[in-house]
Amino acid sequence: MPALLAACRPRQWPKNLLVFPAPLFAVRFDADVWLSVRGALAAFSLISSAIY
Repeated sequence: MPALLAACRPRQWPKNLLVFPAPLFAVRFDADVWLSVRGALAAFSLISSAIY
């Protein structure tokens, strides 16, 4: 299991946190927006793991 986690390259995931400032700068505080942002964070993390 540790080898699988290392293969997913979690060190690359913090870059994906850059999706969170977008709704803040757009002044959007709806729950739907934040749910979408969390989904985008998960999708970007999975995609970045798959590429490497």
